[in-house]
Amino acid sequence: MPKNKGKNREHHQKLIKCVERYAEARQKVLSIPGISVLEDIQYAMALIHEEYKANTWPDKFKNKYNLSLAESPLKEALVAARILEEYSDLTTVLHRDLNYDWHWAVNETGEMLDKTIGYDSSYDDHLEESEVKRSESKKSSTEATAYNNWV
Repeated sequence: MPKNKGKNREHHQKLIKCVERYAEARQKVLSIPGISVLEDIQYAMALIHEEYKANTWPDKFKNKYNLSLAESPLKEALVAARILEEYSDLTTVLHRDLNYDWHWAVNETGEMLDKTIGYDSSYDDHLEESEVKRSESKKSSTEATAYNNWV
């Protein structure tokens, strides 16, 4: 387990608040008649990605939409999509900065998200697959470390 428990606890709280905010934003999207929550949030995420590309590489990509002018239901879907982006970033911090196993971080935060939005699913099969991948990953990581130390 990573050494800095205070930082871990603080990060855990950020994740909890993030998934709670996502659940609220998702519920707002759900409350709009005649839309598909998953499709609308995915579409919003694609638009956010297009905006990111245009802002990052303006010589290669043009910003096609002014997302600040979005109207319902896209406006609500954009809020949910931005929260999912934050959630993804927080999950990455677990692995990259706090040294948690990548598979564990994705499974743990995924389960946290599912429970918050009301999914009651079993992760047994998924976790078994993850264990196999994790042991393969550790083997590859150990081999890579050994190689890097050797070179």
